[in-house]
Amino acid sequence: MSQALHSHSSSLDPNWVTTGILDFEFKKYILLDYLQKCHQAFQQHKLYPPLSELCLHYKNLHDLQTGLSQMEKFFHKDMTHIDLQQLQLNYETTDLKHQEIETIQEIIAFAIPSLREAISEGKDIYECIEQHIDIQPVGIVPLHKDEGYLFIHTTSNPDVYVYRYHQKTIVQHFENYRQLAVEYVTHTTLSLAHTLESIKLELIRSHQELPQPAAFDCVCSLSVPLHDTLIPITKRAVLKHLTQLD
Repeated sequence: MSQALHSHSSSLDPNWVTTGILDFEFKKYILLDYLQKCHQAFQQHKLYPPLSELCLHYKNLHDLQTGLSQMEKFFHKDMTHIDLQQLQLNYETTDLKHQEIETIQEIIAFAIPSLREAISEGKDIYECIEQHIDIQPVGIVPLHKDEGYLFIHTTSNPDVYVYRYHQKTIVQHFENYRQLAVEYVTHTTLSLAHTLESIKLELIRSHQELPQPAAFDCVCSLSVPLHDTLIPITKRAVLKHLTQLD
């Protein structure tokens, strides 16, 4: 198993299909063991990094499946000798290489629907949690909303995690994509005297480079892990919210 897994036991090598022992039953065991770990994480509402890793593995397998015809072109034949008179290379068919490709195809045929099912499980949990996140402005929303603060917390806990956010546009393949980067600022506790509005005023005083920041209260009515779930889902939800405000 060590040949296919990272040192971090819950992760799967991106090249797990083609590296190490090329045997269907062995690879099936590796994949099922990994999927079981993902399922256990999902049961604890820990979505990241398992969900993003699953999506990456799914994409990698589709890319590999697409490139198999090219792989077979190179692996299906072995060179036997060089004909110097004709200035050409002579090849012969090698059943072993062909069998290796068939094994890879068999692994992919099993893995793709298994990964799809795991991704579906993670997405269902993601969507459920996202529906329980409410985003509201704290104070007046300024015209410049690309920078500001997020107050992330749950209804069952007075602890608030303050993050500074920065929205930027990145260009990939001639298309523009929005991205939200966040940076941890502080952790505080809500009370009758210590409200979100007062926290915002404290931030303005201590970070004068943002004199009129946008600030959003991001509260989840479910108790879920902060770093593994709430923060990454909140980031995406805030990105959608900012897009709707434009």
